[in-house]
Amino acid sequence: MEQSGEAWWSGGFFNESYIELFKSLGKFDNTSCEIAQILELLQLTPPAKILDVPCGFGRHSSLLSQRGFEVVGVDLCESFLKNAKKQDCNGRYILSDMRFIPENGFDAVLNLWTSFGYLGSKEEDQRALCAWVDALKLGGQLLIETTDLERAMFENRSGQEAISYKETKVNGVEECSKFYWEKQRGEVSYTFNGESRSCIVRIYTQEELIEMLKPVGMEVVGVYGSFGMGEKRPSDRCIIHSRKIRGN
Repeated sequence: MEQSGEAWWSGGFFNESYIELFKSLGKFDNTSCEIAQILELLQLTPPAKILDVPCGFGRHSSLLSQRGFEVVGVDLCESFLKNAKKQDCNGRYILSDMRFIPENGFDAVLNLWTSFGYLGSKEEDQRALCAWVDALKLGGQLLIETTDLERAMFENRSGQEAISYKETKVNGVEECSKFYWEKQRGEVSYTFNGESRSCIVRIYTQEELIEMLKPVGMEVVGVYGSFGMGEKRPSDRCIIHSRKIRGN
């Protein structure tokens, strides 16, 4: 079963309190280190043109802009874009669906922090991927960082159950998760400061992601478990580095 037609991501899930929620969990503490490692991995130097999609509140894109890169951030959350523009007056931040990229000619596209698998079907996810590749120059690079099925199972499955449930409470954040393994679907709700929000994500295997890249003209350069190019372990997010070798 695919997700319903309701676009949950365009509602109230992403807002200012979302930022505070994940700050309280320490999720943004290593951003500067991540940027340094990403630039080393991609071997990019200013003024290369970089697309951050979705860019959120400019966590990565603002630091790239400060380093002299030509940065374009695309997101569907107006409050996030306002936040990004406040901290980065040089970057350009555009309100748009991730399936529709209003510019092209990018040296690199970044899709970070498990921001793939949100859309209503696998076909729509593929459509977004095609849009990012179309926005790249020939020879341009795409970096995807996501929780793959291997990591999701390592973190949340205790045996061979078809559905896994998990509840945690850390720094005042209550997280309730449900994973449908056959469907490769995760449903997660967070409660923080009396406010609750839920999200749905399609969880791909590493092999599935690689197969999605092949028909759109991308060659996989490497698969890692960290931006520092460490070996992928079951506990790691999956980082796929690919390069555009032909136009569509």
